[in-house]
Amino acid sequence: MRKVILILGCLVLVNGLVFCQENVVEKAKIEKVWEVKFDTEVRDFFISPDNENILVNTINGERIILSKEGKIRKKRKGKWGRFLGKREFILNTAGEVEDEKGNILMRIPVGSAESEQKIISPQGNYIAYVPSFGANFDFIEMYETNKGSLLWKYKEELKGEPMIVSFISENYLAAFANGKIIVFDTQTGKVIWEKSLTNKTVFFGDLLSCSDDGQVAVYSMSENTIYSLNKEGNIMWRYVGERTGSPIFQNMFLSPSGEMLIAIGKDITAFNNRTGKILWKIEEYQPKRTWSDSVIFPSDKNYIFISGLLQEAKKEKVMFEKCRIYIVSKDGNILDQIESNFTLATTVPGIIKLMKDGKTLIVKEKAAIYCLKIKKVSTNEH
Repeated sequence: MRKVILILGCLVLVNGLVFCQENVVEKAKIEKVWEVKFDTEVRDFFISPDNENILVNTINGERIILSKEGKIRKKRKGKWGRFLGKREFILNTAGEVEDEKGNILMRIPVGSAESEQKIISPQGNYIAYVPSFGANFDFIEMYETNKGSLLWKYKEELKGEPMIVSFISENYLAAFANGKIIVFDTQTGKVIWEKSLTNKTVFFGDLLSCSDDGQVAVYSMSENTIYSLNKEGNIMWRYVGERTGSPIFQNMFLSPSGEMLIAIGKDITAFNNRTGKILWKIEEYQPKRTWSDSVIFPSDKNYIFISGLLQEAKKEKVMFEKCRIYIVSKDGNILDQIESNFTLATTVPGIIKLMKDGKTLIVKEKAAIYCLKIKKVSTNEH
C-alpha cells in the first residue's frame, strides 16, 4: 500500500491540485496523444533544440527523425547520433558533427564505448569527454564544438570508480571523484573551487546533480549520505541515511532553481535544498529495486513528473516489468499516473523528456516512442 506523507505544506489536495486562488480547483491528468511503433528496439532518443523534431536511434543502427506530431520525416542507416545542444547539428557516436543532410562538418576525437561519458553543454558549445580507461586513473577532456579543438585536459588519480561529471551551465563543469567535488571554468579548465567530502572509496552508485544557479548535490554511496553545496562550495546541509550495506538512493535530482532536491530509492523523498528539511515523502514508491528513474521540473512549478522502472529476475534473466510515469503536485500528492508493461529488453525503457511548453512529454518504450500531454481542468468549488 503506497502512503504519501506530507511533512510541510499549506495546501490540502484531494484528487487534484489546489491553487491559492479562492474556490478554484485545478486538476491535472495525463493523456496519450500519439504513439509510433518500430520493427526493432529503440536505443535512445533526443529532442531538437527548436522542439520540432525527435531523433530516434534503434539498436539495428537506424536513425529516424520524427516530427513533434509523431510523423516519420526521414530514416537513414549509420551511426547513432544526438542533437548538439541548441544547435541543429548532430553528434554521432564516432565523434563526427553532421549537418541535417548528413554531411560531416568536423570530427571530435571522442570514443564510442558505452562506459565513456560524453556530456554536451546546455547550448552545445562544449563537450566534456571522460574516457574511463580503467580503475587507476581518469581524466576530463574539454572540446569546443565550433572548431572540434581540445581546450584543456584534467587528470585525476582514482582510488575507486571513475569520476562523474555534469555541466552546471555553459560556463562551469562539476566533477566528483575520490570523495571531492571540483568545479571548473569550461573555457580555461581553471579550478573555481574544490571541496573534499569524504575519504571513503568512490563507488559506481555515487550521484551528482547541479542546479542552474551553481548549486551542487552529491550522494556518497559508501556513506549513504547526501551533501548539498552552494555555488561557493560551502556545505549547506547533509542527510545521513541508514547504514544498510546497500544504497538507499539510486537517483537524485536538483530542480533548476536549486530550491528542491528529490532523491529516489524505495521511497521518493523531497528536500528543501536551502535547509535540508524533508518536505514530503512517498513511501513504498517502488518495492522492487529500481535501475532507472527520471524527475522533470516544468516551468510550471505546481507539479513534477516522475518516471520509475521496476525490475524482477525471472529464469535467471533480468526482465523489466513495468514503467510508471507520475504527475506529482509540489506538495507530494500523486495527481495521475500511467503504466506500461515490457518484455525482456536490452535497453532501458521509460526514459522521459519534456518539451519546452512544459506539458508535453516524450516517452521511450521498448520498441516505441509515444507522446503524453498534461491536461488541466479548472472547476469552481461548491
